Formats: sequence, structure tokens, C-alpha cells
Amino acid sequence: MKKEILYISPNKIKENSASSIHILNMCNAAYDLNYDITLISSSDNKLEEVKTEIKKFYGEFKFKLFSINNFFLNKGNELIITFFLIYLYLFKFINIKNKYIISRNLYTAFFISFFLKKRVIYETHIVEKYFRSYLQSKIILKNNNTTICISDVLKDLLIKRYNINNNNNIYTLHDSANIINLSKDLINNNKNKIFNNLNIPRKYKLIGYFGGLYKGRGMELIVNLSYLKKDCFFLVFGGDIASINYWKNKIQTNNLIFMGNLKYSDVGLNLKSMDILLMPYQKKVYLSTTKTSTAEWMSPLKMFEYMSSNVPFISSKLKVLQEILVHNHNCLLAEPDKIDDWSKAIDRLKRDSNLANLISSNSYHEFKNNHTWQKRLEKIINFYDNTL
Repeated sequence: MKKEILYISPNKIKENSASSIHILNMCNAAYDLNYDITLISSSDNKLEEVKTEIKKFYGEFKFKLFSINNFFLNKGNELIITFFLIYLYLFKFINIKNKYIISRNLYTAFFISFFLKKRVIYETHIVEKYFRSYLQSKIILKNNNTTICISDVLKDLLIKRYNINNNNNIYTLHDSANIINLSKDLINNNKNKIFNNLNIPRKYKLIGYFGGLYKGRGMELIVNLSYLKKDCFFLVFGGDIASINYWKNKIQTNNLIFMGNLKYSDVGLNLKSMDILLMPYQKKVYLSTTKTSTAEWMSPLKMFEYMSSNVPFISSKLKVLQEILVHNHNCLLAEPDKIDDWSKAIDRLKRDSNLANLISSNSYHEFKNNHTWQKRLEKIINFYDNTL
């Protein structure tokens, strides 16, 4: 008989959202590991439309889904999902007996833990404030719960903040990515298509950035690099229309091209079509909907997607990223505000193919051995099973 997992989202499932990518991949990993997995979330559309959108954008849909239509509100999703779960529970659409319960939803984790008296795997990517901080502390300090943090820095901050003496039930698990299984012919054909469609001469190196254009993501640095490195073409994948137009109106160069958003299922192919990848996070990094910088404790999906590509990449030298990244071993590191560091790193990778091959190979094998979604879920379940 299959073991069951109930996974509760903190927000809407939607396109181009790192949170949605994380949640859907965790659910698909559970299915791949032979769990019976059910996701509870909210969305802007009816259930069948949500399923269609997930298949279209993410390419896979392997789990049961309960989703409440919440098109009229952009805030308060955690509470709405919690009330939705209570409804599903009271009217017996779901049961929570003999299930692993994984919640990234603060209110749901608190409700299940203290009102239904059930053990919870609570995953957090942030240090909460105000009343939410009180709820977070109660969840973490309840001895039989298991808490998953996205980085060591975040775990240490929470231990210090809530005076956790026995930290056996709080663990670090960084983010993850999928293995990209694509043929060399398919990758070469896509790379040729990029050169041809954009009229890029073959002598140029393709340098890629994948992700949002929110504050702190390093777009200013990429623009300045495009002025310096005229023998490279900089391709920016991602960003909403308003952000793309903002940057298009600021730049005065023809070797920086905004490619727009990709379907998640197409990201891997385009990652592997680049010669070099950039991850220029600044010392303050913001999400689209928050005013709080996450640079101190983040564990970006982008990092593991880059590692999965087997393409050499350059990253900002930030303490939290160095929990995974090692200069000259699995990437090149550069000071986030020193463009000369980035320019020299690009030059090193261009002229030294042995170095490029070494760091991309090390990066890929570390990802494959430690940071797939399946391995992440296996570790979560193991932590839970060993929590007293």
C-alpha cells in the first residue's frame, strides 16, 4: 500500500513563480517515489483550468489537486487555503490519518499542529515578523514537528531568534532542480536556431541570464557587462512585460536581447544552449511581492538549475550561496558590485576551456548526487521519521 503525502501550498499556483515551481516539483517527486500525493492550493481559475495550465506551462501533472478559486484576491492566500483545508477536512474530502503532512503554509501548519494535534513537516523560506513570528515559533518549538529551512543561515537565525536549545528537529535542505535529459542534437539544433533567429554571428559567445528582473537580481550589472564585452551576446530569459520594457528603454547596445518568458518545460533546453550563465545577485535581493530582502538566507532555484545544465556559470560571492558554491571548483565567484570581477571571470571561461569543463562537470555531479527533487524529498521524509 502506498504511503500518502498531503502538501499544503502557501500561495497561488501560477506561471513564472519560483514558489509554484518548487511546490509542483516536490509533488511530482513524491509521485516518482511512489507516494500518493495530494496538493492543496489556491489559484485564479477553476480546478480543471488550473490542471490544464499546469500541464501547458510545467509539462507534467502527476498528483491529486484541490484548488480554491481565488481570482479576486492577491493577498491573504495562506488564510484562504487554510479555511479551504478546514472545509475539505470537515466534509471528509480529505483525511489526515497516517499521512505525511508537508506545509509551507504557516497558518495551516499551526492549525494542524495545535488544533488537530497532528505532526507536521513545516518548511519555511523566511524569518517571520510580528504575529506570524509568534505562530512560527510555536510550530518550530513543538517537539514532534519537523522544520525544514532553505539554508544554514536561515536555520541559524531561527535557532537564535526562538532560543531553540534542542535543534534535532530543525534541518537545512537547499532548493533543487530536475535532471535535464536532452540529446546533443536537440541542444545543438536549438543553439543554431538562436544564432539564426537573432542574426548573431557564430564567433560570439552566448551568455545567459534566467530569472526575474526584480530589484537586486543584477540587471544593472548585466547591462554594463554588455557594454564592455562586445564579443558576447547577453540573452535575458524571463521578466514581466513592464520590467522588460523598462530595461529596453534604458539600454543602448545591440548585444543584449530580452527573450521573454519561457515555459518551464523549455528552460532546460535553453540553459544548455548557453556558453556561460550569470547569477549576479546583489547584496539586497527582493521578491516581486515583498519589501524584505532575502539575500541573507536565500537558496535560489536558479543556482540548482544552473548546476543541472552542465554549463559553467559565474555567481555573486554571497555568504549564503557559498554554502553550495566554491570558487574555481563548481563555479566562478565575483563580488556583486565589482563589474571588473565579472568581466575577468567571463574572459577566463572564454580562454580556458579546461577550467570551464572542470567547474561545469563538478557542478553537475554535485547537483545530481545531492540536489534533485527526489533526493530532497527522501531527506525530508527521513528527517521526519527520525524526529522523536
